Amino acid sequence: MSFSSQDKPSDETVIIKSLNTEGVIKNDEFRKPAIPNDSEKDLLKACSSKITKRNQDELVKTFMMRPKRAYKRRLTEETHDQDYLEKRARNNLAVEQCREKKKDAERRKDARILELETFISALEKELDETRAKNQAEIQHMKCLMATSLLFTR
Repeated sequence: MSFSSQDKPSDETVIIKSLNTEGVIKNDEFRKPAIPNDSEKDLLKACSSKITKRNQDELVKTFMMRPKRAYKRRLTEETHDQDYLEKRARNNLAVEQCREKKKDAERRKDARILELETFISALEKELDETRAKNQAEIQHMKCLMATSLLFTR
């Protein structure tokens, strides 16, 4: 039996010849489990075992070998924190300004109310004076009419 280049099994594939139910030979291909290389073995070992002091030291060394990334991350976090603090400060300032505007509006409203109350009381006082004056004039007219009626009789 000859194999062409396409028919040749790769080193990761095993061909098993078996008989099917009709008695015909068929080829079943099974993939061999991949043999991990050393770095994959270390990774599997690190993942499967508990983290020990040695593993922690290795992780720290690995992390320390990437100072740029750590610096960038720290810088990003600091920038984020600074942006957050600035945003919060602007927000606090806006809230404080809003409170001041409300207080100022409340003061102006109270001043306007006081002004209107003063104006209303002045109008009421003027109205009372006008009524008193009109009552006095009415009394005077009644006296004049009564006097004129007396003299005309």
